[in-house]
Amino acid sequence: GRNHLATIDYKICGYWDDDEHYPVVHIPRNTRVKLFQVSQVTFHFPDNRTRSCIQYLYELYSGDRVIGDLHLIVSPDGSIEDEKWDLNLSFCQKEAV
Repeated sequence: GRNHLATIDYKICGYWDDDEHYPVVHIPRNTRVKLFQVSQVTFHFPDNRTRSCIQYLYELYSGDRVIGDLHLIVSPDGSIEDEKWDLNLSFCQKEAV
């Protein structure tokens, strides 16, 4: 994982920060990822079905500073059900509309 982040320019397409939309946000190349928390979440549907997934919370670091976090909800088959980024944009390159 670390080698992968160090060799690419990672970007997020379609990021909202408060009321401002950025079509593209570039994550710093020196970003490190640290797994912070793992938990199980269960979704309840109106027809009484349930679906359990795993939620991963990662902290993103640039040097020694936390520059944001990433929440991933992953289904039992390994597909990503939901993804939420929360970034400190002062550490990222932004492309405004």
